[in-house]
Amino acid sequence: MDLTTKEKVKDALGITFNDDDSFIATLCTNVTDYIAGETQRNFDGTATLIEYYDGIGIGEMTLREFPIIEVTEIAYNAGTPFAPVWYPINPANYVIYYERGTVYGSFPKWHRNIRVTYKAGYTAVPAELELLATQLVSKEYEMRHAQGKTAEIVAGTRIDWKTELTPSQQAIINDFIDIKL
Repeated sequence: MDLTTKEKVKDALGITFNDDDSFIATLCTNVTDYIAGETQRNFDGTATLIEYYDGIGIGEMTLREFPIIEVTEIAYNAGTPFAPVWYPINPANYVIYYERGTVYGSFPKWHRNIRVTYKAGYTAVPAELELLATQLVSKEYEMRHAQGKTAEIVAGTRIDWKTELTPSQQAIINDFIDIKL
């Protein structure tokens, strides 16, 4: 799922012809891949995940994907790594922060003894990412005529072709950066 569409880009640029549709669609995919790479996130719908973590005692556990849609089960291993015996942890013992992708609670200490089964991801593209993708595709589309130029003035507005992201665009990327464990 691309973060923007050729129709949204064409609308933003005021394009009414179809000659460049294939090129714009390719740019939409490339920009989506760029944003996914920068944030280390998958914006392609939702997924059910099973992950294993070290028990930390009392504290916060950050899951690999967010936002969390639902947590099916959090369990701990009372057996050994070679013969696990999984027991569910009472939901009263933890609090889920869905948007941040964190779970705060009490988890038995040990190595890789916590199993979390959950669903995470996006059911729709976040509006700020759609806007960012549309802006970046639009800029890349306009740059096709600016090869070798670092800046130019168009209709009284300076366009800096050398700067990849504006501070506000970088802030959107930073908001979606995956927390590394």
